[in-house]
Amino acid sequence: MLWLCSKCATSWKTQVYTRIQEFGKCPRCNN
Repeated sequence: MLWLCSKCATSWKTQVYTRIQEFGKCPRCNN
């Protein structure tokens, strides 16, 4: 399963997505 950042259009795997849900930030564009 992938998560797609709507700002920078980067796909992240579910592990990263879980972290994004916790912190609310995309690792690449910091959004």
